[in-house]
Amino acid sequence: MTKLEMELEMIDHACCGNAEAADFVRRVNVYFHAADDLIDEDCNAEFKIKVLVMAQDLYSHPFFLKYAHPLNAVIRTCISTYADSVAWEGSDDPERRTWADHARHCGLDVTLVVADILGGWEYRRAVAKEWREYHQQLALAEKLQAKG
Repeated sequence: MTKLEMELEMIDHACCGNAEAADFVRRVNVYFHAADDLIDEDCNAEFKIKVLVMAQDLYSHPFFLKYAHPLNAVIRTCISTYADSVAWEGSDDPERRTWADHARHCGLDVTLVVADILGGWEYRRAVAKEWREYHQQLALAEKLQAKG
């Protein structure tokens, strides 16, 4: 199974098999990665416009409209955390750089709120554990590959 296939399966699981919720979470992930590219890459005007359209599509998505209050709050929190990570990723302080590296995964919080909405607190905690362990395994694999 590829990394993408694994993550799509994990999203479906986190969303309790709710196709509308899974579509929303996938769109959030694509949007967050595209927004990150706006910060990190030299993007042309067409890509920037595409990101604006992605935002419009996200905030008019049926799942977002049903659960706008909790989703808007977590997305706003993710954006704030992301802004902090961007500010600290180039810091001279290694602890700030380490924090920034971990904080860049803040988009996962949207998935966890969706899991909570659909499955409750205990389900959210189980999904959080699965995703954190998955990311830890990816990080370990990257370190081994870099040494290799």
